[in-house]
Amino acid sequence: MTPARLRFCLCSTFYPPYGSDADAAYVQDLAIGLARLGHKVTVVHNPDAYVLLRGKITEPYAAHAGLTITQVTASSKIGSLLAVQQTGRAWGQRGALLQCFREPYDVIHYYNVSLLGGPELFSLGHSTLKLAGLNDHWLVCPMHLLWKYTGEVCDRRQCIRCSLRNGKPPQLWRYTRLLETMSRHVDAFLAPSVFTMRKHRERGFCNPMIHLPSLSPIPVKTGAALTVPPESRPYFLCTGRLEYYKGFQDVIPVFRDLSGQASLIICGQGSYERELLSLAGGMANVYFSGALPRNQLQILYENAVATIVPTLAYQTFCHTTAQSFSAGTPVIARKLGPAEEIITQHGGGILYIRPEELRPAVAKMIGDDRTRLELGRQALAAHDREFSEEVYLRRYLDIVAELCTQKAAGRTLKRAP
Repeated sequence: MTPARLRFCLCSTFYPPYGSDADAAYVQDLAIGLARLGHKVTVVHNPDAYVLLRGKITEPYAAHAGLTITQVTASSKIGSLLAVQQTGRAWGQRGALLQCFREPYDVIHYYNVSLLGGPELFSLGHSTLKLAGLNDHWLVCPMHLLWKYTGEVCDRRQCIRCSLRNGKPPQLWRYTRLLETMSRHVDAFLAPSVFTMRKHRERGFCNPMIHLPSLSPIPVKTGAALTVPPESRPYFLCTGRLEYYKGFQDVIPVFRDLSGQASLIICGQGSYERELLSLAGGMANVYFSGALPRNQLQILYENAVATIVPTLAYQTFCHTTAQSFSAGTPVIARKLGPAEEIITQHGGGILYIRPEELRPAVAKMIGDDRTRLELGRQALAAHDREFSEEVYLRRYLDIVAELCTQKAAGRTLKRAP
């Protein structure tokens, strides 16, 4: 069993409010969950990256007893971030990071630290155990997505061309042995899906990996009312960044002939929003809500007929599916990656391959109440069994305890051949 009180250090480039995606929310939920159990938790993150990308932040941190949040910044913010991005080393940040690590921890857990010291960060700090989360593909893909400039999933490396096409300078450290050297400081990498483990192995990442299904975003209950227009009910829900690789362009045409039967709510923002708005032009039953806070998004999940996950890219974990499951709402998902993995193992949804297969799946959810209710029951049961905070923290702490025991006995996980 894990001791009653451990000292954790969670390191991440992005952390709310200086990070708005599901991975940043995951780090926050884990930090607060561990602190709630009585552990002492320090979060180390770099606000410069988010501020330079998104602008000034005025929201406060989510406070909790036992939780300390430390910002790592540099006097030359752009210069430091560019140096870290290019070299994979903590240029301009090393002094602040060493100050964060002046006391030893029981566990240091790294996430996406691509702009927080880069791979070199794995070698900094002293702890009994070092873990790293594979919450995106940054270790094996400079774009973090395994999504190519050609508008398709990555089947072979063209990293320099891909970086340039996306307006980013190629990362020099990826053509050295830096990652291999620094990653040896990490005892185990925690993968939220078997699919993610396989994709890392395919790209030569041989470090020890442990499958730990991710913690779904914790529902926030506020008693707030549903704010979407009345004419949008009953509705299906799509949520996520409005980018081409999310596949929402395949969903909108399905609802062109469903006016009066069902609506589509698309929640999020992104660079592909204008094209999606144009595609939905003249369709009164397609509604764009913009980005919403977590409590409002949870209300949308709870009242939807089903959530549609049409992503074209390789995700590491499908937070949308897990969060929809937390509301007992079934999912219609493209048969690809973690969404396929979750639904194949636990039910709770319908899988499709080609866009033309999406229409009959939507029709089934509208016209077959018995199937929809049964899938919703499966979804809620799967969430409570696999993705809830209680289950995740128990599994996480069991892994920590087991690895600490193995290290104390002189045993470590082996690298794959």
